[in-house]
Amino acid sequence: MALGSRAGLAAALKDTYRNDDRLLNLSSIHKGNRATEVSGVQPIEPVSLAAIQRRGVLRVGLRSDGLPWAYRNSSGVLVGFDLDLLQALATNLNVRLELQQAPLARLETWLNQGRLDLLAGGIQTSPGRATRFEISRSYLTVHLALVVPDAKVRLLQGGRAQSLGRPVVLAVRDRDLLSPGLEEQLGRYLADGQGRVQVVLQPIDTKRAFFSPEGQRSFDGLLTTAESGAAWAVLNPRTSLITPFSDKVSSELVWLIGGKDTSLRRYINGWLSRELAQGGIDQLFEHWILLKS
Repeated sequence: MALGSRAGLAAALKDTYRNDDRLLNLSSIHKGNRATEVSGVQPIEPVSLAAIQRRGVLRVGLRSDGLPWAYRNSSGVLVGFDLDLLQALATNLNVRLELQQAPLARLETWLNQGRLDLLAGGIQTSPGRATRFEISRSYLTVHLALVVPDAKVRLLQGGRAQSLGRPVVLAVRDRDLLSPGLEEQLGRYLADGQGRVQVVLQPIDTKRAFFSPEGQRSFDGLLTTAESGAAWAVLNPRTSLITPFSDKVSSELVWLIGGKDTSLRRYINGWLSRELAQGGIDQLFEHWILLKS
């Protein structure tokens, strides 16, 4: 499936996952060497293409709530869309892949300190990130959607949110998504041409906080992407993915690149462009998002 043909994908993804066993039993489609996991604060080392090739290791940080881009399957093994993509990059570089999973804020600190080379795991681009880090080219377009308690599925579609008589409160894990005008834009789609719906976006520390009993009482929904929300909904009973924004509100996934080495950024971007052109990204999308393997 070509990337350009995914424009109508968001609405279909809510029916992709039928049970959590299917998602949790997925394994890598990459046949190369297994990556190594590390923990704790790692040493500061130079971040450049030459340094990575010299030491023979690509150090990658993975956000700890990155389902389905990076997560643990039923065997406890780190797997996911980005894992396979990174393993292919490491193979192309002829180096070993070293992984460290942690909250994104901590990973960003380590990246700035030179303790990691790349960050991955379903990271969306934003103006703020572009000013703080070197970022890769986009490798996937994703579409904003909501994961909501089953009891509110009907309420938050077809303009019925107005009947709440109060603002719709949405949890947001990624603070970089908060931008002027986003609440108003989402409110227009939730109103569905039937008046006005006020939306309030509230940051949370982890996506799991939304699925806690307190989170279910405090929030009407979790603002996420259709491509990842389907997986979160199936792993959390009594929640569902809905796509009230259709394909109208989209974003791009990128990697964050450490250091300031132009050669490293160009290498990664050139390699991602080739994967896009040769169908490597499409293959991963069908395996990890559409579960068509």
